[in-house]
Amino acid sequence: NSVGGLIGLNYSNTTITDCYNTGAITANDTNNDTNIGVAGGLIGNSYNTTMTGCYNTGAVTAESNHAGGLIGEIENSNGTTISNCYNTGAITADANVGGLIGTINEYSYNTKISNCYNVGTITGNDDVGSLIGVSHRYATTFSNCYYRKYCNGDNTFFNYVDGKARSLKDFQSGKVAYLLSCGDADAGWSQTLSGENKDYYPVFDGDKVYKDENHCPIYTNNENEQGEHFVIT
Repeated sequence: NSVGGLIGLNYSNTTITDCYNTGAITANDTNNDTNIGVAGGLIGNSYNTTMTGCYNTGAVTAESNHAGGLIGEIENSNGTTISNCYNTGAITADANVGGLIGTINEYSYNTKISNCYNVGTITGNDDVGSLIGVSHRYATTFSNCYYRKYCNGDNTFFNYVDGKARSLKDFQSGKVAYLLSCGDADAGWSQTLSGENKDYYPVFDGDKVYKDENHCPIYTNNENEQGEHFVIT
């Protein structure tokens, strides 16, 4: 059984843009089989997928293996691309647990992940990763990806670095939003840093984030004036 907030099982070339899930996702293992019960915030089991501008905030749980904030398992893919996506939901499984992807299987290659982050807590007994739980090939490339320190997923199966750890303060201050945008306030990432609509993490529908060059490193929503700032130490 493959369960996802949008798609349970994706067999074809699929493009997903500007989609999200906020509900809890649970995949039951009715046969006591570690390959049954794949759970993903957006897609349970995926082949070739292009995903852009998507996010998950719901808790994702697989009773056995393979749980990810965006995709539970990428299987037999010859080209999956994920860009400008994030997860904030808690991810739980026995093994193969990742903030973005639970498993990239041994028959998949050319997976590209860029400008993404995870702050969700990750819980598992084996093969737990900040962004990916298990990748059986080194043909997975990361660019400008981040995860919250101490989310219980600092290591991956092959012990390669799948993103950069950032403190909670970095996420809340606007620093990570600025980094995800590569310094371009019009790149799509945003975060309202103060007021009743304050965002605690980077989003797509908040206020633009600028770097105050006069009080570096301070981040603000005001392009010309200082607003409410967080000092990064």
